[in-house]
Amino acid sequence: MKNNLIIDESKLMRAIRESYGLEITDLQFLLRGWGGDCYRADTLAGTPWFLKVFDPVAHQNSVASSRAFYLPLMHELHDRGILPNIPHPLPTQEGDFSLKIGSNELVITNFINGNVVGFGKLPDPIVAQLAGLVGTLHNCRAQLEFEQPFIDQFEISFEHVLLQSFEILAALDENATPGQLLLRQTVLPRQTEIVTALQELKKLQAVARESTKPKVICHTDLHGANLMTDAEGRLYILDWENALIAPPEHDLIFYAGESNFWEVFWPPYERQFPAAGIDPQMLSFYLYRRALEDIADFILRILRVPDRFERDQEDIQWMLECLNGIENIETTISGLTN
Repeated sequence: MKNNLIIDESKLMRAIRESYGLEITDLQFLLRGWGGDCYRADTLAGTPWFLKVFDPVAHQNSVASSRAFYLPLMHELHDRGILPNIPHPLPTQEGDFSLKIGSNELVITNFINGNVVGFGKLPDPIVAQLAGLVGTLHNCRAQLEFEQPFIDQFEISFEHVLLQSFEILAALDENATPGQLLLRQTVLPRQTEIVTALQELKKLQAVARESTKPKVICHTDLHGANLMTDAEGRLYILDWENALIAPPEHDLIFYAGESNFWEVFWPPYERQFPAAGIDPQMLSFYLYRRALEDIADFILRILRVPDRFERDQEDIQWMLECLNGIENIETTISGLTN
């Protein structure tokens, strides 16, 4: 992937020197994420930094995001000591939390030395530590003010993309990549199932929009790949790009269906957020929306970024997990309310 970088590295280093006053001695490409290219930058002063270069064209997806909201949020959460163990943006010399470089945008945060927790079932101590942090986050809205608050409107922004993808997949010809053909073979037999789930989501959307439940600050993407622990066992929450103001159920979807939810997650969460409570229909809305949103994103990525069959196979496996997870939503809700 390094051969197809979003931006020329010499141009990137020059922009950082001019706008941040940082003299980079070593720039190490780390990975290409959903939003852009990620680097570690070592500097003459000896401080490492984490860089992310966003490409608004090549890395579009269906998930709502507002840098005007989440970058000041990260800054405030860290500087006020609410959540000190999170990445926080380095301002430019003019005080901005991001830098435009042509059509791209750069964000620099502190570099965290640690190990990513990863996907799969999390150990109970990590779940408990995370629950306390999430409760703290959900209980801090009154302490913060935002010039541009980003509030969930319960939209289904991916609906058109998802429905259109069925037509695109059905019309694939001999020019399609192996990954796209495998995607068609996987998705079209389950088209009715996906459409039925979308219809259920739209019913839940109407209920959610009528709800008067208070909204809190949510991270919205609290899976193990966005968690990191350091040598002292401290837990860090990474990747705040999809943070917004929403009902707390938005952050509970990754853990509410686990067998240890009430015993391990809920007590430390409720201690930090005593007003906590779960609305089953709101939780259902977010479970359906997240699953269908991820399915739409995987389909979109395979259709837009060709010639990477191994990655396409991985994406299709993740997409199948999302599809199979839809079948378990009602069981999850029933288990929480009984």
